[in-house]
Amino acid sequence: MLTKGQIVGARAMLGLNQDQLVELVKAKDGTFSRSTLGRLEAKGSDHVLGATVRRVQEALEEQGAIFLPEDPERGLGPGVRIRSVNRL
Repeated sequence: MLTKGQIVGARAMLGLNQDQLVELVKAKDGTFSRSTLGRLEAKGSDHVLGATVRRVQEALEEQGAIFLPEDPERGLGPGVRIRSVNRL
């Protein structure tokens, strides 16, 4: 499950504000609010339904986010990267 840091980080790296992310998630289902996103970013995924977290993850991934799991053997926490865009 995503951490609040991964969600905030992905949104920031993609240059999205909360309203823009809300609209991306709403486009998939139609039911998502800024207060839900605020709660998710402030308190983490334990305070929001798992299906909602998955919809947020899918919306961010469609914009280019790649979520990295924790790797305790290497001492690495969960993270996020942004897919590179080939530019001419």
